[in-house]
Amino acid sequence: MDRQSRDLAQAIEFHRAGDIACAEAIYARLLKANPRNSEALHLLGVACYQRRHFERSARLIADAIAIRKDPAYFFNLGYALQGLDRTEEAMAAYRDALALRPDYPEAQNNLGNALKTLDRLEDAVVAYGRALTLQPAFTSILFNRGTALFRLDRIEEAADAFREATRHFPDNPEAQHDLGVSLRKLKRPGEAVAAFRAALALRPDHAEAAQSLGNAFRDLKSPDEAVAAFRRTLVLRPDHAEGHFLLGTALQDRRDFNAALAAHRTALRLKPDASETANNLGNTLQALGRSGEALDAHRRALVLNPDLPEVLNNVANSLQTLGDSLGALRFYHRALAVRPDYPDGQLNRAFTLLLEGRFAEGWDAYEWRRPRTGLDARGFAQPLWNGERGEGRTLLLHSEQGLGDTIQFARYVPMAVERGWKVVFEVPPPLKGLFGPMPGVTLVAGNDPLPPCDAQCPLMSLPRAFATTLETIPPPMPLMDAGPDRVERWRARISNDPAGGALRVGIVWAGNPSHKNDHNRSIPLHRLAPWLRIPGVRFYALQKDVRPADAAVLEALGDVVTPLGPDLRDWTDTAAALSALDLLVSVDTSVAHLAGTLGRPVWMLLPFAADWRWLRDREDSPWYPSMRLFRQPSAGDWDAVFARMAGELARLAAAKAERKPPTITVAVGPGELLDRITTLELRLADTDDSTDGDAVRNGMQAELATLERSAALHLPATSALKDLRARLASLNAELAAVEEALRDCEERQDFGPRFVGLARAGLRAGERHADTLRRIDALAGSGDAVCAHEESPPPVPAEG
Repeated sequence: MDRQSRDLAQAIEFHRAGDIACAEAIYARLLKANPRNSEALHLLGVACYQRRHFERSARLIADAIAIRKDPAYFFNLGYALQGLDRTEEAMAAYRDALALRPDYPEAQNNLGNALKTLDRLEDAVVAYGRALTLQPAFTSILFNRGTALFRLDRIEEAADAFREATRHFPDNPEAQHDLGVSLRKLKRPGEAVAAFRAALALRPDHAEAAQSLGNAFRDLKSPDEAVAAFRRTLVLRPDHAEGHFLLGTALQDRRDFNAALAAHRTALRLKPDASETANNLGNTLQALGRSGEALDAHRRALVLNPDLPEVLNNVANSLQTLGDSLGALRFYHRALAVRPDYPDGQLNRAFTLLLEGRFAEGWDAYEWRRPRTGLDARGFAQPLWNGERGEGRTLLLHSEQGLGDTIQFARYVPMAVERGWKVVFEVPPPLKGLFGPMPGVTLVAGNDPLPPCDAQCPLMSLPRAFATTLETIPPPMPLMDAGPDRVERWRARISNDPAGGALRVGIVWAGNPSHKNDHNRSIPLHRLAPWLRIPGVRFYALQKDVRPADAAVLEALGDVVTPLGPDLRDWTDTAAALSALDLLVSVDTSVAHLAGTLGRPVWMLLPFAADWRWLRDREDSPWYPSMRLFRQPSAGDWDAVFARMAGELARLAAAKAERKPPTITVAVGPGELLDRITTLELRLADTDDSTDGDAVRNGMQAELATLERSAALHLPATSALKDLRARLASLNAELAAVEEALRDCEERQDFGPRFVGLARAGLRAGERHADTLRRIDALAGSGDAVCAHEESPPPVPAEG
């Protein structure tokens, strides 16, 4: 017996040292001498387990148990049975071990693992809890409990378990990594970054931690750091398809679309059946303006995953960009049939309907923007207003999205007052100075406290509330007068420019760089610069924030472009500067909306796939009568736009050089044409006979003659139309009288009963005015007639 004990001790020493072959030889010799040596049977079974000979291991350990019931034997039998995927039997073995030794934390831990394998996660958490009661600082138990809690979606508890594991064993990279995964799921990406970095510091070749770090940086909207992390992943796993895919998404985030294209193509080469990669490849091609190729990529994704709403949505997006709105709507409907509450599909369907002028359907669908734009996160307790009358109650109308959207949709504010509401109008702080006093309206900035209100409505839901159609788009809202002193200062600043009698054109070539479509709408100045050297034209840059890449180009254009941006202190300054210019040329920005609202001539440069509000294939805008649209004929073709713009500017400049008032053609409805004629007649009647008055009268008489020619050419000569014209003239005179009386009240700070009565009289006259315009439009051609007239900018004083 002493010899066998010594041999067993030597075998165990070999075993612990990792020399399993020598240990097995001794165990075999001991069993040959004594087949009922339970410890030799047990340890030989352990050695077989280590060699992954699970069947033999389970048999040997079971033989040992038949001789002696030992908790360690049952524990290791459980290991062998788990290796054979006989999990239920393994659990029975662990329970037998615990019956013999209740204070056995390792057995409780392994019982938890077996339960987790069978997806009995709640039972697994209980087992891990019992194990921790026996041994609180057991890292693997904390770690295993954390993974079970994570799978139960008890993420906060999982994070606590992983954090406790890292506290007891700070050198464990897996615990750090899984802590980071939990924190990221809890939407705490900053803390997750720290955990992933700790994992990588402990184990620099931890590819999964590098990839998770990249995902956390994407959560933080830090695309440069995300790109660096994903590239580190690919150094460790060069042929990892998911790594190339994620690198592509991060490159998309920072709008490096050509590099993203290469990454997605590599990912698709490594894993050709990845629908998500084909889908993102299509999105990248779409961002590059390669819509045909994008459609091919999205269709490939659709073949791989025919019922995924995201892919159906992107096929529709590509078709819509290519001009096939009907095809796009079919795919949006397919996406929504699969998932009716899919916000992107609903919203993109709305964009397509609105783009086609199908407003009745489009406004309802456009409400799906609310969960995407953060509107619902404001948590207003008041109900959404749907257009009902107010009867003296208070309505909050609040801004959303960009500054240009506020300027565009503010036109509905007076209409809410007409429906009997006291209106609180919340605007972004920079725009507050643009909106003057309005009867029945309290103006507040976005950071001001809000008064009590009975209902609320975001500005861009107002077209739906008023059931707006293409024919009933209201005119832009009058803005605050910039003030004669400020206007005169800007006129003097611009007229003193050495350009002499040149055509003075404002220019804005870039919008907010954080806008998701900025790469399509904004233009690098170096692309536009060669087209700006037009004889007789002087450009004035109204660009407030000049990007670094554009600054050097702007400086080189000093002989043709005067930068005004640094001196534009606020939006009222911008409005005053626009009044001193002949024309604004702009990409789709808030400055263009301001010019259109002020009635200033504005040419907008649009990408091929333009925003819905500019409709399909039109050169005019029903939102802004003074606006003209210059569209790319194909995706990315700005040069064609610039060439057309330059030719038109040269024509205007030549006309101005001949001392002729340059004309800018716009399209107006019959009612608006007669409205302008009767307004000009009224102004002519009030113009004095001074020398300066003669110059003004001559300009107005020339414009009136042009308008009368257009009316004679386009409008039917009927007695009914003649009567409506006379009624319109009378209403314009009435409105002018009310406006003059209101100004008198404002000067005297008299906002009492007289002011209120005048305001109500003005609203009633405005309603009759709008009704008369609609009747004229209907009489002149069922509301569809369009009349062209020539609109002259303010006369230019003669030099010298």
